[in-house]
Formats: sequence, structure tokens, C-alpha cells
Amino acid sequence: MSSTKLPTEAELTIVQVPWTDGPSSVRTVLQCPSAEREVGYTTLLKLMQIMTKKGLVMKDETVRPGSIGRRSRGEVCGGDS
Repeated sequence: MSSTKLPTEAELTIVQVPWTDGPSSVRTVLQCPSAEREVGYTTLLKLMQIMTKKGLVMKDETVRPGSIGRRSRGEVCGGDS
């Protein structure tokens, strides 16, 4: 069994944006209509920082404001694809 934890429902909702739209800023994710509940900018920023540490998203340091890039669904969900 893998020691990698599966992403939470909130994290899966967030990664849907770069999976469908490509690299996305915090503001882009925040404005996404698929969000199940309204969250503040700093809350979402913190979630995305945690997700970066977990390896669920990649931060693009060359872009200001920072944007997140996608990982494959397999990398995020623990599968092969």
C-alpha cells in the first residue's frame, strides 16, 4: 500500500481548474464557477501552497503572480495515468 495520501475533495476541486484550463493563478481558481463553496483569496492561496508541498500541483516561479501547473490525474490520485 502506498504511503501517499489521496487528495481531499476540496483539493480535487481545486486541481480541476489546471487540469481543464492549464496553468492557473489563485485568482483564476477563485473565480471558477465550479467551486462548491465560496472561500477567500488567502484561504485558497494557503490550500494551494499546501498542495504544492504535497506534490499535487506545481508552482511556476517564473510567473508573477505565481501560477500552478497541473500534474497528471494519476500523480494526484495515486494511479498510473
